[in-house]
Amino acid sequence: MDVRRSRARRTLGSLAAVTAGIATVAIPTVAAAFIAINQLTVNPVKQGVWEVVGNAGSSPAQLWCAAGDYGLRVEKLPSSHRIYLYRARGLGETENRSNTAQFSAAPPPSGALSPGLTLDMKRVGDNMTIAFARSYCGDERDGSVWVN
Repeated sequence: MDVRRSRARRTLGSLAAVTAGIATVAIPTVAAAFIAINQLTVNPVKQGVWEVVGNAGSSPAQLWCAAGDYGLRVEKLPSSHRIYLYRARGLGETENRSNTAQFSAAPPPSGALSPGLTLDMKRVGDNMTIAFARSYCGDERDGSVWVN
């Protein structure tokens, strides 16, 4: 009887190890999403490029706010650093959502544009400083940030 229990325990132990190994291989490692001060999700795309995932009805100001917050707190860029619209608003690369935009720490391949007077999310290369982007976040000290 003890031999059967011992054999059963070894079999269960081996099965658990194999299952854990399969789970490790089958589940890809995904970088943790960042939740910006305005509660929008920001996902890394590649070195120096990140994607802001807007909610239904998120404004351009909210997307820039989240991009600036990510640039400051995750990328550790100084507030005087310019961030760029890297990919226009559209279907996401990191999430299957239609209200996303990508931002970067360096000009996109198409080059930087002169900063415009509007927040047009189709002007790839549009840019502003992190401090200016974060000015769209509201006053975080009293909790009056964007609510989606």
